[in-house]
Amino acid sequence: MVTVTAIPVVRDFQMRIADTYFRTAPPPLQPSSVVLVLIDDESLREYGRWPWSRAKIAELVRNLDRAEARVIGLDILFSEPQSAGADRELADALRENRRTVIVDKIGMYPDGPRWTEPLPVLAYAALGVGHAQALLDSDGLCRRFPLRELTIDGPRLAFALEVARHLDAPRTAQFLAAYGIAGRENGSTVTTAAPALAPIYFRRDAFQSISAAAVLRGRDL
Repeated sequence: MVTVTAIPVVRDFQMRIADTYFRTAPPPLQPSSVVLVLIDDESLREYGRWPWSRAKIAELVRNLDRAEARVIGLDILFSEPQSAGADRELADALRENRRTVIVDKIGMYPDGPRWTEPLPVLAYAALGVGHAQALLDSDGLCRRFPLRELTIDGPRLAFALEVARHLDAPRTAQFLAAYGIAGRENGSTVTTAAPALAPIYFRRDAFQSISAAAVLRGRDL
């Protein structure tokens, strides 16, 4: 018996249609409330090469907190200890503001894939932890993301959704429900996760951004 499937062809056609739409769709009427803090060339020239001390990241978080950022998303993986003093300084900054989300991800190791988690002292101090898994298409572009992944500590929402949940819980729950995912677990001791991928809705307009150097200087925030 020979089975012929057109699924890859259909998927490729859908990708092309979506790409065309995002290239031609008008920019949204309302600007995004997201501001990107960039560790850019200016930041590296002024504060040294990456990785920075976690005491420096703590200063960054505190300055964003003083600027009244509603939620801070740190897309930085803190899986290895740096120094007792620097790790404690960052944990204190996360605990003080209780509005910072950090990330974990699945890492590839010689014995197979497994979760790379943030240090427990930082995970407990943060507002939440979201996963930073990306799914690349055959052309190397990321057009979809897994809404939820299972870890030994329970289900983890995608990093962007974990940030959004603390900004607008009802709208985030509505978004998840459209993919059959409950906003909160129902108390069951067993959680089953079916694969759920959401398309990334690319914006035609640029996100606002600011250099991490400017944040560390504490000016114009």
